[in-house]
Amino acid sequence: TIDAQAASLERLDYIKIDVEGGEMNCLRGAQRAVHRYRPFISVEYGRSGYAAYGETALSLFEWSQQNRYLLSDLFGNLIEDESEWLQVCDTSYWDFFLLPQERREFWKSRFQS
Repeated sequence: TIDAQAASLERLDYIKIDVEGGEMNCLRGAQRAVHRYRPFISVEYGRSGYAAYGETALSLFEWSQQNRYLLSDLFGNLIEDESEWLQVCDTSYWDFFLLPQERREFWKSRFQS
C-alpha cells in the first residue's frame, strides 16, 4: 500500500495513480499518508476501469469529499459539486487532480494567466 511505502517518509508532496481501474483501492490504501502529508494526487479515472472493480463515477467524488480534497480537471478548473462531477466524469477525458481543500488558493494561482 501507499501507506506502507510512505510510513518512513518525512514528506510526500505528490502521488500519481494509474492502476487500470484499481484507483479507489489504491486511495483506500493511502489513508494515513493522505491525512499525514496532504499530497496532490493525479488519478486516471474512467468507467471501463472503475466499473471492473465495482466502483461508480461517484466513488471518487465521495472519497474526495470525505478526505477534504477537491477535484480538478487538467486545466485547473475545480469540480466542486456532484452534478458537475457527473457531467465531467467519463465525458471527454479521464485524468484528474485531487488537491487538499486547504491548498485551493495555491492551486488557483498556478492556473491564472
